[in-house]
Amino acid sequence: MKYLMTWMGVTSGSHLGRDDGYPERKFRMIESFDDLVDTYRPEAKYFRLELVDVASVVKAAKDLGA
Repeated sequence: MKYLMTWMGVTSGSHLGRDDGYPERKFRMIESFDDLVDTYRPEAKYFRLELVDVASVVKAAKDLGA
């Protein structure tokens, strides 16, 4: 099972010589227990990812002319 970790971070780098650090949403894929231990953040939100078979949706969209 894969998990997605998301948190609010700041931009890196600079713009015109300034290090502005604007807030931005960051994401990271968690694929193992070691990944979780290495990157755990108490303020982050975690989501479980599941593989979804979209073949039936694509077929329905084609049948409806979308």
